[in-house]
Amino acid sequence: DLHKAIRRQRQMCIRDSIHTECFAAAQNALQENAALLPAYRAAAAILAACRWLSEAKAFVFIENDAEFLLHRLPEEVKTAHYHDDETHIRTLLEAGGLQPKGGMALAAAMVRGLILTVSHQGQIGALYPQVLETLVRGACRELFA
Repeated sequence: DLHKAIRRQRQMCIRDSIHTECFAAAQNALQENAALLPAYRAAAAILAACRWLSEAKAFVFIENDAEFLLHRLPEEVKTAHYHDDETHIRTLLEAGGLQPKGGMALAAAMVRGLILTVSHQGQIGALYPQVLETLVRGACRELFA
């Protein structure tokens, strides 16, 4: 039905916008902190992405609609247009000249894990900003030092 197709298209645009804007926030942080050591540049990028996701309330869409939408897309559309988080994270790290000690797959999983904390801010409470910063900085020292 046309109404459903239009809604799916709009949801895909929202998802693409979330990825683009989150990626841009991280990329800007990498560029602004180019003079810093790799661990600090990586931490700045991850923190910028988390802050953007938090401020934009993007996890509401990600948690409620994105998975449903992806299941309804034809396989050829997903193959042509959808890239998983690891692809985006790998591209960002490579563009920033960051080489993680444990490999890109570990770094991508670590970044995904840290970003997922955004959706649990309420459970973590008022100390969330400090918790996030501690987790990000520690993980980045481990992977990029």
